[in-house]
Amino acid sequence: MRLRPISSNGTIRSAATSTFGYDAFYGVEVGQTYVLEVTSKRFTFANPTRVLSLQDTLTVVDFTAQPQ
Repeated sequence: MRLRPISSNGTIRSAATSTFGYDAFYGVEVGQTYVLEVTSKRFTFANPTRVLSLQDTLTVVDFTAQPQ
């Protein structure tokens, strides 16, 4: 799986998740709004994007995968 936070100015950061689905992003600014997008070669997602207004450290965002 791959998660991509996209800032309101279009800057894209990318990180691959671990086998357990955990990841971390560095260099994203507090006070900004991001679109978080998940993609996978093996799974689909009913809601593959989320809009997040980052106000502090964000620890959990869940995406539910479905096999293709």
